[in-house]
Amino acid sequence: MLATISILFWPLSGQCFRHMVAGDPPSSRREFISMSTTTRERRIVAVLASLVLSLFTLFGLSSAAMATTGNPMGDITDKPGTINVYKHANPGGTLNYGNGNEAAAAGELLGGVPFTLYKVEGVDLVNGNAGWDVVGKITDPAKPVEPALDNQNSPTKVTIDGKKYTLKKIDEKTTAGGTGLAQFTDVHPGLYIVVESKASLPPGSVIVAKAAPFFITLPIKDAKDAWSYTANVHPKNTVSPKPEKSAEVKNAADGVITWTVEQTLPTFDDTNKLTKFVMRDLLAQAGDTKGTVKSVKVTVNGDDETGAFNKELDGTDLVITAKNPDKLPSGGKIVATYTTKASGNGQFRNGVYSFINGVEVGHALAFADLGGITVAKVDSADKGLYLSGAVFKVCVDEDGVEETKDCPAVGTITTEKSLGTGSLDKLKIQKYVLFETAAPAGYTFNPDTPYKADLTTATYNTVTLTIENTKTNVPTLPLTGADGQLLMTIGGVALVLLAGGVFLVARKKRSEK
Repeated sequence: MLATISILFWPLSGQCFRHMVAGDPPSSRREFISMSTTTRERRIVAVLASLVLSLFTLFGLSSAAMATTGNPMGDITDKPGTINVYKHANPGGTLNYGNGNEAAAAGELLGGVPFTLYKVEGVDLVNGNAGWDVVGKITDPAKPVEPALDNQNSPTKVTIDGKKYTLKKIDEKTTAGGTGLAQFTDVHPGLYIVVESKASLPPGSVIVAKAAPFFITLPIKDAKDAWSYTANVHPKNTVSPKPEKSAEVKNAADGVITWTVEQTLPTFDDTNKLTKFVMRDLLAQAGDTKGTVKSVKVTVNGDDETGAFNKELDGTDLVITAKNPDKLPSGGKIVATYTTKASGNGQFRNGVYSFINGVEVGHALAFADLGGITVAKVDSADKGLYLSGAVFKVCVDEDGVEETKDCPAVGTITTEKSLGTGSLDKLKIQKYVLFETAAPAGYTFNPDTPYKADLTTATYNTVTLTIENTKTNVPTLPLTGADGQLLMTIGGVALVLLAGGVFLVARKKRSEK
């Protein structure tokens, strides 16, 4: 008629107490009375209920009681057993320790997680009921006693119902990769506490909220209500993915790099909450950071929540901190975007680190490349003669589109007087096409001729084009020097005078006729 406990497994979280029972006894006299149909029967049942409840009180039998008569612990022997701790990742955030008999549970198995087993001294589960009375106090479903550890990481004492109990460290084990198992062997009957230490996991899977310390008894009752000296438990961790980062040069020629960081938050439950969220971006090699803080935008699940975060420059680091981390949605996605200005051509990079509840959950790198186009203008007949004053329009060369001189310009290049070269820098890495719009004085050019510049295959992100110009065709003079010019001039005047005389003579002859 009375219930039997199958396992005691009690997290010391202050939030959630768990116990697994095969059946629960009536919790009150009212519940007993409600089972009868007549007043007389109710009275009889009430009396019986009083007696039963008195027995519970007398012998300290709660949900941890094993029987109603005799010595419920008489069949427990002091033989060694095993406690198997299987560690799982828990993206869903719900802790599920199991009932002590399950050898398998859902969730990614995590290796490299250390656990320490402590025995609660002075709690005897082999001889008599006194030890089980203590167990019953922390497992009472109606009003459980709140246990308290003096230290959550390496405790030496636990307080149960106002009484302090010394803890004896039994052993420390680390979960194995692949199986996620930390196995404690040669464990004698008693009340134990299992404490998880900080884990060191492979990149991309970091524990940000470890499982709370928990109680477990050995032996436990199995599914057939028999004592088992092997207990299987499945504490789970709240884990976090690492951040993701990308870089984009949106405009072809302004040198502005847009950086984007994405961080998915872990899923927390009532016992594990988000208390701190920080992203630190290292901008030392990301170009000019002036104005970066002003350009920061932060979204949470797609909604603009920029005002919910502090943004500041710490040297060359951009630090983004949640003002009220507890208000961020569990499992939500935070996306931060901001810009820097490239200082020239080359590769720019930036690394970000995410911290959740003070734990570094990972880092990510992003790269952005910018390039340039240089034009050298030379005489077609004398390749060593560099020419100034040539002007080129620079356009994006789109694949499959025939570019013409009417293409929209992203910039211009003018060759300088000193070197006969000109450049356009801080360009997005892509294909470009150039059209000459003006030639050096005394030279011809073809405005319809396209000149290709492919930065995607360029060495060191720079392309140099050498473009020739031909001199304008000028008629050659027969003689050179002042004397020749004077002679030519005189000859020309003489011819004019001679022609005029001939004309006058001819006219006079016609008039005489």
